[in-house]
Amino acid sequence: MELGESGVAIAYETAFLLQAFENPDCSVDQLGTITIDACENLRVLGILSLLVNADTDGFYHNLMRSGRYRVKYLERSAEELEDPYHSCSGRVSPLLDVVAAGDWLIAKNLIELSTDVWQHGKEYEDDYCFAQIIHGFSIGSGALVKEKLGQYEQYLDGRHDARFSVCEALGSKDQGAFDSAFVDYLEEHSSWIESRKEGPQTEEPKMLALREVYVDGLAILRLAERLGLRTENEYLFCPGLARRAMMVDFVE
Repeated sequence: MELGESGVAIAYETAFLLQAFENPDCSVDQLGTITIDACENLRVLGILSLLVNADTDGFYHNLMRSGRYRVKYLERSAEELEDPYHSCSGRVSPLLDVVAAGDWLIAKNLIELSTDVWQHGKEYEDDYCFAQIIHGFSIGSGALVKEKLGQYEQYLDGRHDARFSVCEALGSKDQGAFDSAFVDYLEEHSSWIESRKEGPQTEEPKMLALREVYVDGLAILRLAERLGLRTENEYLFCPGLARRAMMVDFVE
């Protein structure tokens, strides 16, 4: 199946999933699972907009939709008791989507609705720390960044972690450290891709799209620029096309 054709199929699948938000009989736990799947689909649709049509606006708009549906889910989960597995802050992809798109208002709304408590047994501690650090950078809370960098470092206990290193470099606003850490961050992502090339989903359109454009990396670059650090125009998995200014405002 061509990528363009697969995009149509994924769009239909996503529209079907999102109908759950209008279904009063859909439990909040069911909605949590659906939101995770739908947000990943929206990220993929955004990437396909870039790969197939060189459409930066379509890329941004789908990332913004991802964040908005995460907000809708968190609003619903705040009203009803639920297993915190789906709502814990370590499920950070939709936040990274809106950060990559520069949608700071929705990022703030999402963060305000998110828990700041580590959900032991529901999320890994490093994922929690990383998410909270992204929260801190997004809302300009240096104290939160410092606190969670400390917790992350303690968790690592001397082990190397590219995600921690790039966050530490952002926190210190050290240009040289950031340049080195971001290259390492991208190399770690490349290794992750290589490790999955033998799997059964290797040639599926979703995996192909996610291999081409690294939205998490684009979010890190957006934060770096916001903090006053210099970035290159092109990086592996982070093409300049995905960083052009949005021309058409997003309308829900």
